[in-house]
Amino acid sequence: MNNRFFGIILLIVVLLTSSCGNKTEKEFNSLLMRLANKDKTIDSGDWQQIVEFLDANKANMKDFFTDGKLDSETVQKHIVDYFQGKRNPIEIQFQGVGSVKPFLSVKFYLERSGSMTPYDANDCNGEFKSAIVKLLNSVPGDENDNVLFVVNDTVNKYPAGIKQFIKDNNIFESTRGMGDATYTDFGLILDEILNKNKSGEISVLITDLIYSPKNTIGINPNKVFTEAEGMINNTFKDKVKSKAMLVLKMSASYSGPYYPYNVQSKGIPYKGMRPYYILIVGDNGDIARLSSDEKYSEFIDFKNLKGFENIYLFDATGVYMPYYGFLLKSKDTRGEFQASHGQGGQITSLEKVKADRKSGDIQLALGINLNNMFIDPEYLKDPKNYVVEANAPIKIKSIRRIDESNDLSVNQNNLKGKMTHVIILSTEKVLNNDEITIKLLNRLPAWVERSSTDNDTNLGASDFATTTFGFKYLMNGIYESYKKLANGTQPVYFTITLKLNK
Repeated sequence: MNNRFFGIILLIVVLLTSSCGNKTEKEFNSLLMRLANKDKTIDSGDWQQIVEFLDANKANMKDFFTDGKLDSETVQKHIVDYFQGKRNPIEIQFQGVGSVKPFLSVKFYLERSGSMTPYDANDCNGEFKSAIVKLLNSVPGDENDNVLFVVNDTVNKYPAGIKQFIKDNNIFESTRGMGDATYTDFGLILDEILNKNKSGEISVLITDLIYSPKNTIGINPNKVFTEAEGMINNTFKDKVKSKAMLVLKMSASYSGPYYPYNVQSKGIPYKGMRPYYILIVGDNGDIARLSSDEKYSEFIDFKNLKGFENIYLFDATGVYMPYYGFLLKSKDTRGEFQASHGQGGQITSLEKVKADRKSGDIQLALGINLNNMFIDPEYLKDPKNYVVEANAPIKIKSIRRIDESNDLSVNQNNLKGKMTHVIILSTEKVLNNDEITIKLLNRLPAWVERSSTDNDTNLGASDFATTTFGFKYLMNGIYESYKKLANGTQPVYFTITLKLNK
């Protein structure tokens, strides 16, 4: 009798375990469909999401682990077999995973124009050269994979190599005669770094981003701005789906002639601080790899570049998919609830949710990893930058850094080190089977507007040292290209989904 009883119990346990495992595998396969069904590619960014999912569901996905470590070959075989087993088999390509080159190749593009050479004049303080050299020196891997180009009206490979360029006392003197320094063809340059950028490559453009076509003397500046937006839209329209672009605003001392849009041929002497910009372009997965791969930690240490001021990431298709999950015992939770069954370590669904008897409301703590994102930390912590979509009136009350000692229960110790922030969700009621979607909006930051001027003829103006002629029109043109990909709605950095039940 006892043996029969224990046999039944064992059978129930096996069935329950199998059910959990099957559900987790279905969720894993759904993730694979989202990542690779359309582009038929698993890149480094996709691989990061796969690893995070498997790590979070290790108990139910043991077949993918050997001696506690993820077996990459087994995972890749499963992915290949899964897509080959579909009614219409799909051939999956792996990029940035497994046998491909371990390092990204980096192409540097230095604008050499009349308004750029004064950044490296002999009587400058050296911020410009210092920032560029630090970037060049911080790229990991084989230096022969990286190359430097000088750009203006044409794109020219620097013949002496990056090592010699770093040694040059005056980087613009050593590049004299390379192209026409009186004119910068931004359409050509942006096409080079965006449309000709291959998977596994990162393009870095150092430029003042002053859009100044030939013969603008006497031309209405609004006509110049309209032309700039049109050029940008035409260049970016085809590639924004697969590309992301970082824009760094920098500042450096400047000594030499400056060329306002309506007196370009003469130039006006100026000595003081001036902004310039570093654009970093790559496939979504490659940009994601920069932020997650420790080998690139020095390269992306942008805040320690001399003259660094601001950063903004253009992205519309999800460079980031952060790890997230409900915290069952946080110092800010209120009400009653429990985790829905069969979720493993990552809890995204709660049931039996009831309001707190004293306050009459519900507060839930959502842990999330917002680390290593090319997004201003203050932007990440501002609830106004998020949108919550749900049937019940749920809102974000606050966002703060995680306090693991007071936010993680004993049975959630496996989450230590996986989450950096806590999002506090507040509501007065919960509906059955309510799916909550939280989106981090991708807005053009306020510093773009502050960094732009429609008139650069007054070199003594109070904002001349911090603004760039027509800058916001170029940025708006790029933003509109990404916005079109989002079907005209606000682009988002990431979207996460949760479920709540009474």
